[in-house]
Amino acid sequence: MTFDDIDDKYVALQRKVLFEQGQHWDLNIHGWNAQNESVIPICEWQGVSCDPLRSDVVVGLHLESLNIAGPLSPDLGLLSCLVDINLSKNYISGQLPEELSTLPNLKKVRLNHNRISGRIPLFTSHKIVEFNVSHNVFDGMDYFNIDFHRDKVVEYQLDSFDASNNALRGPIGDGVAVMNKLSVLDLGYNKLYGTIPQNIGDLKQLNILKLNRNRIVGTIPPSFTRSDLKLVDVDLSDNDLSGTIPIGISNIRYLKNFKVTGNKLTGVVPSSLCNLRLNEDLFNGDEKPEDDSQDSIRDGCNSVACPTNHASKTGVYPCTKCGDQG
Repeated sequence: MTFDDIDDKYVALQRKVLFEQGQHWDLNIHGWNAQNESVIPICEWQGVSCDPLRSDVVVGLHLESLNIAGPLSPDLGLLSCLVDINLSKNYISGQLPEELSTLPNLKKVRLNHNRISGRIPLFTSHKIVEFNVSHNVFDGMDYFNIDFHRDKVVEYQLDSFDASNNALRGPIGDGVAVMNKLSVLDLGYNKLYGTIPQNIGDLKQLNILKLNRNRIVGTIPPSFTRSDLKLVDVDLSDNDLSGTIPIGISNIRYLKNFKVTGNKLTGVVPSSLCNLRLNEDLFNGDEKPEDDSQDSIRDGCNSVACPTNHASKTGVYPCTKCGDQG
């Protein structure tokens, strides 16, 4: 349904769907309870926003931090004019209804910090710019398991995707490269395995990439060495990556943070990467520890990883020579 197709029947449907969902959630806030839902215009209900040109059409639900508990109703998928859903920081449980993923006009989905389980479906709206389902208990996702060759002509608008702090299992599909407007991709703190997609370097707008605390294997893709990348913050720490750190990482002109500790990488940090003096946030401007130990003095190399035969609690500065820890 488009905005031009809206009729009185759809307007009534909105009220019915939202009122019933509120009853399931025992939502006792302005407009949602049984005593006044029939007399208060739906666009005046707390957390409901309507289209400025059609004041009877609901386009947004903003019900964050209201201690909402219980599942999402599949009937929410009937509200085809919804643009923005923010139900973050509640206690919503159950699985994400497939019907919700087919809403055609969605631009923002924020369901983070809940207790939603099951798989993250592929939301079919190509208008979505922000998608945040972090801090839930999802165990799988269909989002990047799409046909790259078939869908690469689709103009996805997705700018930020955050599914961190879940229990996601499985590989990262190479369909991620279809989302070519991504600037933030955070899949950290999951149980993802397999390799980093080779075509992830095709995401030329990507600023932040966090794949830390997973079970990812293989090497750091050569596509990470492209000079036209806009990466600022890369966190690949605490995985099972092997091989060496590509020397071409230093070609990324905007790179400020590059974290690879807690892997099975070999060799030394390339000198060209040392010269970038990365991960400034770990040091708070203190270049030298109190004990003035030569081994512990920060340099551009141990800002990325401690050298061979050295160790630390974090894997980077301050590094202490093995056998000297008392």
